[in-house]
Order: sequence, then structure tokens, then C-alpha cells
Amino acid sequence: MRSIEAHTRDHSLLDSASMGRREYWLWLLASGGTLIDGLSVFSLGIAMPLVTSRFALNPLMVGLIGSALVLGAVFGAVLGGPSADCSGRKPAYLIDVSIIAAGAFVSAAAGAPQWVLLGQLVVATIALQSVGMLLGGATDLAILRIWSSSEDWRLMIGAIGATALVFFLLRFWLPESPRWLLHHEHGRASARGTSAGSPRPGYALLFSRRYRTRTMLVSLPWFLMDIATYGVGLFTTIILGAISFSSDARGPLAAEFSNAEGTAAIDVFLLIGFLLGIWAVPRFGRIYMQVVGFVGMTITC
Repeated sequence: MRSIEAHTRDHSLLDSASMGRREYWLWLLASGGTLIDGLSVFSLGIAMPLVTSRFALNPLMVGLIGSALVLGAVFGAVLGGPSADCSGRKPAYLIDVSIIAAGAFVSAAAGAPQWVLLGQLVVATIALQSVGMLLGGATDLAILRIWSSSEDWRLMIGAIGATALVFFLLRFWLPESPRWLLHHEHGRASARGTSAGSPRPGYALLFSRRYRTRTMLVSLPWFLMDIATYGVGLFTTIILGAISFSSDARGPLAAEFSNAEGTAAIDVFLLIGFLLGIWAVPRFGRIYMQVVGFVGMTITC
């Protein structure tokens, strides 16, 4: 039976392990959900005016379809986290992208707005988020330029499903997470009596007196950031269209193309911010940079 010190040493070795070509490839496959998340946010935002026009949506349905992406992520987090802890990271990765692909294809083939809403509900997941947004920008601009049809939104959302399908196939070659394997080996040892008196992990432990402050520290900033990322990001194209005084004169598709370009230009700054964060966080610390980031968001809003 291995000691707790041995498990701690194994985790330390994992944390200090060097990154080679294979490790970066595995990181890309594992991070594909974040990339697809950014792609989904951008493409849905660009597609929303066309979907609204196609189905004559009222403001309530527009809001429901836009928020369905985030609501699906809530269910994914509640159900996916415990499932991944029990069954392993690799099955969760495969189920994740298969659900995204299915939801995107259902939306792309929708004949009624209710099907678009249903498809977006099952699409769930951060530098790669900005990369995904820019990938969505390039894809959507190409679609608008080549086909120029009011049905282009089907191709935009279908591209999300195609991207998820590619990651689904590639993730079959992912190995199981070594950290998950170590954790479950330690869990089996604890079940045999090594740590019989230790508290069982769960939501109650997260909000206990000992961990309550840490839980709030890591969860509230994400909550506030997601208000800006999803609340504004999903409707950036609609906002740009609302403040563009010449959109009607150029026609709806020309206006859509212009608004897509504007949205992509805004997302470039998101990528720049992520890149600066990768450089700055290890040098200045997580808390300090988090404060700087929220101050910047407050000033710009």
C-alpha cells in the first residue's frame, strides 16, 4: 500500500514534468473544448441576426437562444464534473465533443426556432477561447463572402459541429489523465482504511468554514467574467448592428458581413489580453493580475 507521501511526490513530478511535442499535442486535444466554446460564442453571435430574420423571432426567443449556450454549460458543469471524477477524463472528453457536435448539427438543420433553442442547450464547455473566436470569425466571414445567403447561419453553426466531430475522432488517441489515475489509486487505498477519518470531498466540503473563502475566490471572478464574455460576446453583432446607421442602405447581408468584421476585430483584443496574461501572471501573481483585469473591464464598460 503506497503512502500519502508517495502520492504527493508523484503529483510533484507531474507538475514539474517538461513539455515536449507529444505533450503539447495532447494539451491541444484536451483544450479543444475551450476552442470550440469560443467558436460557438462567435458563430452564434454572427448567426443570430440571420436566425432572427429567418424565423421572425421575438426578443424573448432571441434571449433564450443566446442564453441557452450558457445554460447548457451549467448542466455540463454540474453533471460532467462528478461523472469525469468517477469514470475518467477521457470518456468525459469524448462525450463532451459528441454532445457539442450533435447540438450544432440539430441547430443547423432546424426547421423551427425551438430546434435551434434545443440544439444550443446541449452545447457546453482560456487562451484558446479567443483563438476559437478568431477561427469562428475567419470561417463566418468566408461563408458570408462565398455564399451570401440568408441561410448562411446553417453553415456557420454546422461548422461548429464539424469542428467538434474532428476533435471527437482525434480524442480517441488521448491517454487517460495520469493525475486522475493517481487520485483513484489513492482513493482505493483510503477506502481500505489508510485515511478512514478524512472527510469525503463534495460540495459541502467546498463551502465549509475551512474552504469557503477559497471557493468564493475561484468562483466569483469566473461568474463576473462570464457576464462580460457571454452576456456581451453572444450579442456583439446585434449591438454593432444597432449602432450602425448605414446598415439598412447596404442590405442585410452586407451589414452582416460588416458587423462580423467588427466583431472579429474586437476579439483580436481578447487574444492580445490572453497573451499578455500568459506573460504577466507568473511574474506579478494571480491575485494582482485578477484585480488589474477587473479594473480594466470596469473602466472600459
